[in-house]
Amino acid sequence: MNTTALLVDILIIGAQVLLWIAGFTLSFFMTPSVFMNIFSKSPTFFILVIIMISYTLGIIFDYLNAPFFSMFKSAEEKNVYSNKGLIISILHFDKDTHAYLDSQYARLRISKATIINIPLITFSACCFLINNNVPLKLNTCAAIFTILSFGIIFTILSIISYWKRNKVYWGYIQRTNQIIEEKSRS
Repeated sequence: MNTTALLVDILIIGAQVLLWIAGFTLSFFMTPSVFMNIFSKSPTFFILVIIMISYTLGIIFDYLNAPFFSMFKSAEEKNVYSNKGLIISILHFDKDTHAYLDSQYARLRISKATIINIPLITFSACCFLINNNVPLKLNTCAAIFTILSFGIIFTILSIISYWKRNKVYWGYIQRTNQIIEEKSRS
């Protein structure tokens, strides 16, 4: 397994989670000026801490996210899960195929997390605007409407992306299984 690829998808998920946590924190518990004072004192240390927190949040969120999406298994996914030895067969079949399927699963994992995180990021951004009286050239209502519109659009795009990626990924798994079976017969 490619450790770097695993690190990146978990970091992306964790960064998404950190965005909405930061939005809610800066809306209700801390002012942005306090945050900027902490950052300005030691930016390198601050960035390292953010990376560590993002990675940890990514692992936790990915774990908590899994049961929600298990309710929406596709027919392809259910078929693969009914064949317990299939994943093991793929692991032993070809390292390149396994690496490719791992990279595809990382994208699927990011798509799943994004479906949940975009609405939370959107809501936290709206809370931040309302609670911090951010000076805008637009009025606050127009800014909130814009944020909500983009949030809805990106959530819909995330759902479509997840749906397509899920279908393609589990289709790859099934096709790989067919190739393994054909090779074992010959």
